[in-house]
Amino acid sequence: MKEFRAREVIIGLALGFLCSVVLAEVYLRLQVSQDNYHFRNYIREVETRRKYGLKPGTYPGNITILPEGIRGPRSLSDTAEFTIAWMGNSVVFGAGVPDSFTLPHLLETSLREQFPSIVVWNLGIPSYSSTQVRAYLEEILDSHTFQLLIITVGGNDLSLASQFGNEFDSSSNWRDIRFRKEIVRNQKIHSELAVRLQDFFSKKEVPFFRTNPERALQRAWPVIRNNLFAIASLCHKKNIRLVLTTYYLKDSFTASDDSHTRWGNTVREMSSRFMQFGKEQGILVFDVARVIAKSPHPNSFYIDNVHYSPRGAKMLSKQLAIFLRKRFLGSYKN
Repeated sequence: MKEFRAREVIIGLALGFLCSVVLAEVYLRLQVSQDNYHFRNYIREVETRRKYGLKPGTYPGNITILPEGIRGPRSLSDTAEFTIAWMGNSVVFGAGVPDSFTLPHLLETSLREQFPSIVVWNLGIPSYSSTQVRAYLEEILDSHTFQLLIITVGGNDLSLASQFGNEFDSSSNWRDIRFRKEIVRNQKIHSELAVRLQDFFSKKEVPFFRTNPERALQRAWPVIRNNLFAIASLCHKKNIRLVLTTYYLKDSFTASDDSHTRWGNTVREMSSRFMQFGKEQGILVFDVARVIAKSPHPNSFYIDNVHYSPRGAKMLSKQLAIFLRKRFLGSYKN
């Protein structure tokens, strides 16, 4: 009889645990909203070299754009003894998830377990290329300071090189430190890209990649590398520590057909170049590809082919927090 009751208790505990896992999964999935894929809703033109930024307001999907034109909850006025700025594209911005599940917010949450006064700014803007991130960094440094910069770029450079191949390739001033007008040409190129990104990530059939991925990387890498050099130089002058991150595409994206497989391989090659660049320049690189590849069920970390789900964002932010603690924060006195 006692043995029977013990089995009942064990079975009950197992079922309770299973139910809690299922409920947690449902909760995380409910955090994902298609509303915040609509980049056009909160994009505005700006009279700077980056051409467009974020429009302040509160939007469906729990998206908060603060008056400074950055995604909440952290404002640029929120500073600490150790402030981190994370700049990049829609991956940093948090396409598909609410404010509370963006990478910068979750990184701050993870770091604050040990360092309660650390602040992390979300300076990610959808569709931004490395050129725009570089220009944005120059703007930010005119009036703000911080101790660590995390950069996530590359994907949109590949997209631009693929979308506007000949124009991209023939424009030598992509490599020009003065950012001449032809770098972005006009708002149309970015509006079109934003629309294509939105349609693509909504899983509509659009001819998103028009050239072969190998050619796109061949065109894009000199641009990315040049911008990384400039970003590193700015950080050195301001005594700001720099960390780069790599890219990794969802496995189902890379395996669906030959074209997608080639794009997946190209993104892996780009990540390898980031790692090599970091090694050559003495810059630390957080290898997202390696972290995800070592994790069980990596496809659950994505809400589409590129952007992270709440589960993926939580896992990566925790791993990045560990990475930063070991390399930067060991001597930091909170």
